[in-house]
Amino acid sequence: MKSIKSTLRLVKKNLEKFSRLKNCNIKAALIGGQAIISQGVPRTTMDVDLCVVITDKNQKEIDPENLFIFLKQKLLDFNVEYKPFTNISDPLKHSLIRIAHIEGECPTIDILFAHYGWEIEALENAEDLGLAFPCFSKPYLVAMKLQAGGLKDEYDILNLLSVMGQKEKEKALNLSKIVHKDKRFRKLKMLQHS
Repeated sequence: MKSIKSTLRLVKKNLEKFSRLKNCNIKAALIGGQAIISQGVPRTTMDVDLCVVITDKNQKEIDPENLFIFLKQKLLDFNVEYKPFTNISDPLKHSLIRIAHIEGECPTIDILFAHYGWEIEALENAEDLGLAFPCFSKPYLVAMKLQAGGLKDEYDILNLLSVMGQKEKEKALNLSKIVHKDKRFRKLKMLQHS
């Protein structure tokens, strides 16, 4: 299997090509397991999750389907699927492009398209940790995990809290209010202290 780093470089190269071809701006950052690992939390993951926003020169968002068509044409060794946001019960409410190598030689890549203002803010403040893409900072990762709502997500939040400073925890609390998950966040914060 090819490394996550080489897979990230491949995706970055193609996002840059798309940006030049369409004369648009792309902001992308790691989210999910790889971002959590990069933030100092021991964890395993077999895939790569990116949060992306694509805008034209007037800051108007570009339809994710345009990137899907481009990637489908360029990544011939991959199955490229597009799942527009349609499921109201989806906790994250994102359109998604999933890229999976036909023979399983690379990690699967999920590209989630930013849906909320706080996600755009997270992209603008993403931290360069020496990878192909910057990473959501710890408070924004907590917000994403609160939105996702699974047991593994709660475990990730507890581990993130263990490596966060006080200001980061305060920012995470503010974000938890924005995503309407502050009760859950407080409960997890109390668990982390016990």
